[in-house]
Amino acid sequence: MNNMKAEENDMSPSNLAVDIVDKPEARSRYSMASREVFSAARALSKVFFIVHSLSEAFLLYV
Repeated sequence: MNNMKAEENDMSPSNLAVDIVDKPEARSRYSMASREVFSAARALSKVFFIVHSLSEAFLLYV
């Protein structure tokens, strides 16, 4: 019984890949999550660029 639960709850990369290939809703959840991660990374990149630019400008005036 416990073995069966462990197999059902196994979230290994190979099982996730099978889920994504076999189930369209899993594929859309995966693509939505990857878009959110990409969007967050892009926002962090913009924040880093702004902070970096401001620090350089501040150092030029000091």
